[in-house]
Amino acid sequence: MGGAAARPALLRLRPAAERAPCAGGDDAAGQAANIRATHAALQRHGYRFPEASALLPASGGRPRHLDHLLALLRGHGYADGAGAALREAGFRWVTADPATVADAAHRCGAVCLIAHPGRGDGFVRLDAPQLDRLRAAVPVDGLEVAHPSHTPAQVAFFRDYARAHDLLASTGSDSHGPTGQLPIAYPAAASRTLLERLGIRVA
Repeated sequence: MGGAAARPALLRLRPAAERAPCAGGDDAAGQAANIRATHAALQRHGYRFPEASALLPASGGRPRHLDHLLALLRGHGYADGAGAALREAGFRWVTADPATVADAAHRCGAVCLIAHPGRGDGFVRLDAPQLDRLRAAVPVDGLEVAHPSHTPAQVAFFRDYARAHDLLASTGSDSHGPTGQLPIAYPAAASRTLLERLGIRVA
């Protein structure tokens, strides 16, 4: 949704609810299937992962998402060219139309936020005009203000944008376990609007 880029950029919407009344959609099942297929293809291509159980103990050595595949490659000395190896093995993002995601979230009683809107690196990096256009087309409820990839200036911009447009604000560490980014202890007040919308009182 920005200027020219070498590869398509991914927009990630993150539903959130006090409870989870709806099961994951076809895109979640499709992504899980693609992870399994990519893992199998890597092994057919000659990549070996004898330390998989040690690197991914929670899943018994079986990769469940992209970070797991990257951890296996890096942990076995395949860090150089990992991106090319994944593409050649068939990894792809399984996505859904943003408006469809937001509608499904709302029908399930959830709210829908834009995840890491300033991330870049294959994901969209949104500025104010782009956020305005997105909100005109997709009924999102808020955005992830703080994220490890956001600069302090971006955090301030997204916080101010959320306040100006009465949007929910969230914080995230993008932590997927000890092989990647570790959790960040953000103060609850930084996500006050989202938490209180979900029925969690912030002192």
